[in-house]
Amino acid sequence: GKEKPNIWWSNPNFCSRFSAADGWKFEMDEETGKYGYALVKGTEHPRALLCQGCKRAGHMCGTTFQELLEEGAETSSCGYIWYPATATEERQAKSALPAKI
Repeated sequence: GKEKPNIWWSNPNFCSRFSAADGWKFEMDEETGKYGYALVKGTEHPRALLCQGCKRAGHMCGTTFQELLEEGAETSSCGYIWYPATATEERQAKSALPAKI
């Protein structure tokens, strides 16, 4: 499918904890309906940039993935590294959505 523009990153009132430059995207998990940060470009994560295994693989290696999980990350229903949004972030996200007609 075509990449949907990310309305939250472009919302000046939305203060993100993670940077798009590091491979993160704020989105709603389609299966759970929960908002959070998905690491959609694992190779851009600072940890991956320093890891020879990731460089060799061309994607985030299993070791780095596992380390992030051990440090408290979760996974989204798509299998991305995932951090759930806070209640405030979720509220901001919902208020940024275009009104349903």
